[in-house]
Amino acid sequence: MILSGEAALPDPVPVGMDELRSGRLDCQRIEMHGIVRAARLDEVLEPPRLILKIATPSGECDAWVLAFSPGDGERLVDAELRVRGVCLGWENPRRQLTNIRLLVGSMEDLAIERAAPPDAFAAPLVAPDALLRCCAIAISLWPPVKLKREICQRRLSASCRTTCLLP
Repeated sequence: MILSGEAALPDPVPVGMDELRSGRLDCQRIEMHGIVRAARLDEVLEPPRLILKIATPSGECDAWVLAFSPGDGERLVDAELRVRGVCLGWENPRRQLTNIRLLVGSMEDLAIERAAPPDAFAAPLVAPDALLRCCAIAISLWPPVKLKREICQRRLSASCRTTCLLP
């Protein structure tokens, strides 16, 4: 291999999970919008990776961040962000694309659009039917939804009512 020079990375293609599942963008630089639902450090890999589970309206994807600082994972959980990286997926024996991942170089490839709420449990009570009427909230996955159960006595039987908490 001969190094012939340096160039800027190509502009990422904005995509959703449906486009990633098609396999058309495998090994391409993409940009995805979503909410971080979980973060964990995988120290088995060398060098260690910060693995973020990103939820989108059409599914979830893991983003593997190579260069990060301690504490980055905790501050990103429940944050809404745009992430840029290279899409990578594996095929199962039936040649179906599975285990789609986004390989991210560093935290500079993450753009936080809305920071995580300081206290996810300090949210007002909202009735479940009100939440379901507002499809935009359910589809966009923001804000995070918290559930609380209350038991109500009705004559001799007990019924359960679920109340949604929204920050």
